[in-house]
Amino acid sequence: MVGSMTAAQANRILDHQIGGPTYARPGTLYVGLVTAISADGSTFTEVPATGAYARVASPNDATNWPAAAAGRKTNANAIAFATATAGWGMLRGWILGDAVSGGTVLYWGRLTDPTITPLPFVVHAGSDIVYAPGHTLVADDPVVFAGDLLPPELLTQDVYYARTVVAGTSLQVATTAGGAALNLAAGSGTIGRDGSKRIDAGDTPSIAAGQVVIEQQ
Repeated sequence: MVGSMTAAQANRILDHQIGGPTYARPGTLYVGLVTAISADGSTFTEVPATGAYARVASPNDATNWPAAAAGRKTNANAIAFATATAGWGMLRGWILGDAVSGGTVLYWGRLTDPTITPLPFVVHAGSDIVYAPGHTLVADDPVVFAGDLLPPELLTQDVYYARTVVAGTSLQVATTAGGAALNLAAGSGTIGRDGSKRIDAGDTPSIAAGQVVIEQQ
């Protein structure tokens, strides 16, 4: 579930490094779930504070968030939410904030299938082909994209569908299952299988260790 930094957090870090003011990192991070999110994470619809939903507190330390490697930071421990006492809707993504409610959202990402690791992809100029070496997607798999250099036709808040798949090498994508392949401009980022999930009463959602991935590009 590769995620990105919000503009609000990017501004804080830029000011901290250049010109001030100093940014003091929060001692506790709060992981939330959303049913909709914009392409840059600036606007979102969080699950309402009903049905036992609440953000999960995660101490902001190396035990829970070990040192970054290869430009990525991941959660070391599972993030378990309360058992839903009413439906929470269709979950589309996660947010990482600095308050138990409200506050500033620092990072965000789409939910992806935890059984398949999101992979880097590239689209070359003049080609509609998404090159993602090592992928295991099949035709009509729902897929999502992340990254700051995506082709303009691919939006992080939308779900797409795999078409014309070459196993382990490449694919095209459509806006509907079985639909026509999109014409894409050049770009790059990560691709993963969509992991959107409906939560009904009695479900106990969780995010496994290593599944919140914050990437600096």
